[in-house]
Amino acid sequence: MSIEKRKAKYFTEFRHKDYYTPRSMREAYGFEPMLYVREKKKEYLTKRGEVPVKKDEYIERIARLLDVNSDMLESLEKVNKSVLALIERRLTLN
Repeated sequence: MSIEKRKAKYFTEFRHKDYYTPRSMREAYGFEPMLYVREKKKEYLTKRGEVPVKKDEYIERIARLLDVNSDMLESLEKVNKSVLALIERRLTLN
């Protein structure tokens, strides 16, 4: 079996690990590469390219802008996110 096939087999078997050490690879498959570090997953974005924000976070921000307790704005949890974003944008402009 070639080294490339052994590397491929190693990475498919141990893909749950966060890092791969040369020692573990040498012991398991007979080659000693550099230290491999798994790349971080891409951050999830909405279809508009924005980082998703939860409704609770919008309500907390709006409460801070209005200087009120977020419990008073509890009924805003039933409002669409787009409306919450609009309210937040309008309050930050003033």
